Amino acid sequence: EIFEPLILSCSFQVAKHDVKENGNVILMYIFQETKGVIATISKGQPFAYSTEPRHTFAQGNIGDEKLNKSYLQVTRKNPNSLESGKYFCLAHVRDSAGKDKVFHASIKINIEKSNSDDLVPALGRVLERLDRIEERQEATEQKIVDAQEDFNIQIKNLSIVLDQEKPEKEEALGRVLERLDRIEERQEATEQKIVDAQEDFNIQIGNLSSVLDQEKPKKEEDNVLCNAGFHKITDGQISACVWVSNVSMNYIQARDDCKEKGAHLLTLKTQEKFTLLHKNDPGRYLWIGLTDRLIEDIFKWDDDNSICNPLCRGRLFSTGEPNDSGGEEDCVVYYPIRMKLNDNNC
Repeated sequence: EIFEPLILSCSFQVAKHDVKENGNVILMYIFQETKGVIATISKGQPFAYSTEPRHTFAQGNIGDEKLNKSYLQVTRKNPNSLESGKYFCLAHVRDSAGKDKVFHASIKINIEKSNSDDLVPALGRVLERLDRIEERQEATEQKIVDAQEDFNIQIKNLSIVLDQEKPEKEEALGRVLERLDRIEERQEATEQKIVDAQEDFNIQIGNLSSVLDQEKPKKEEDNVLCNAGFHKITDGQISACVWVSNVSMNYIQARDDCKEKGAHLLTLKTQEKFTLLHKNDPGRYLWIGLTDRLIEDIFKWDDDNSICNPLCRGRLFSTGEPNDSGGEEDCVVYYPIRMKLNDNNC
């Protein structure tokens, strides 16, 4: 966790003796059993797409010919233990008859939580990275100095040019301006490298701090995490502060009541959160912060407007749901008997 990157690589290639039976790859994607699709690439798409570009880097290529390998790879620099689970790779292939086939593979990954014992080797790796960052920073700073010196030389040359004949002035001035443009581009690029290196440094320091914080003995006041009126529910290391109303409300009233309390309706984006609700089942119907009120059949979470994709819906909803019965079911309810979700009239 945190210190070791998670790299998943998925590839597909038609075996030479199966060329007649198989066709071309149309689409590849990687998804995780609780988070859903995390990366995709399709035929004609120049770049792989990550559903979490700030945290996950994706790259890949769909082979143009039958014997060319197609691949999709994702890299997550700072994974956490909650990302443990089963990961799937799927390749949609169209054969010579125009029929689509789906090939798949899976792998189960366990990401262990970091502790103080991990700090020694991790700190050594971080220090090595810091040395490289400092070397890159010194090199980029030197490039900036060189660019500034080059700029000053060009200014002097420009002064000389102004004393020449007009046609020669214009031609020489054009060359100088072109070089100045290139110098400015180089300077911007080197400054960006310094910013990137500093951000990388801050991330690593933050990771070390988070592990140290986890290892500190918890103070009594640290256990009091919930606002007045809320109570804490836990399942292992997962916890949440909840407030359950004793008054029946419709969806709009419940949503607004939560906002007034500085909270939001319950969201269940991960299997861990759903399990947390199961083990602390209040035994009553609950409004969930998930609706398709804006666009029919596009269910979005209230707290961040992210989409609950088909895999998410298959995991959370009862069989045959959501079905928009009567064309008026745009909000989502937790059913305690089924321990699943169902769409309902708001």
